[in-house]
Parts: sequence; structure tokens; C-alpha cells
Amino acid sequence: MEPQDILRQILDKYGIKEIEIARRTGINQTRISRYINRRDKKDIQVGTLCRLVNALPVEAYFEFWTQMALVKVKTEDKEEVCLAE
Repeated sequence: MEPQDILRQILDKYGIKEIEIARRTGINQTRISRYINRRDKKDIQVGTLCRLVNALPVEAYFEFWTQMALVKVKTEDKEEVCLAE
């Protein structure tokens, strides 16, 4: 399962609207929708994924990472793990 699939499930389960995540992150709602619904051909950047996940309520945040089993996202020269700020 891909991160965007898990994020979509979490948003649906907790009744979180994309517009709410957009407001919290400053990321355009259309861009969020394109990513979550897999209409964007570009891979999401690690930082953007972290911003989206960090904007979730605490319960949803932990459920996302539980489902992802602490996914490590590889970049060109290092591995990064998204942590709440």
C-alpha cells in the first residue's frame, strides 16, 4: 500500500477534509487532492509528505505511522524519517 492510499483512508476514517489539511499546511487543496487520489504523476517530496502527516490530529498521525510501519523514505544520498516537529 502506498502512503497516499493510507493517507486517504485516514482522512476518510477521521472525517478530515482536504481543505482543513490545506489550511494547516499552506499546501494548495487541489495539490493535496491530486496527490491523495493519485492523479499527480510526480512523486511527492519527503518534506511535503511530512507536512501533510504532521498536520493530522494526534490519533490520525499515529495511525498513519502505525500503518506505514515507520516507513523510511530514501532520498538520493540519505534516509529520512518524518518526525513531528
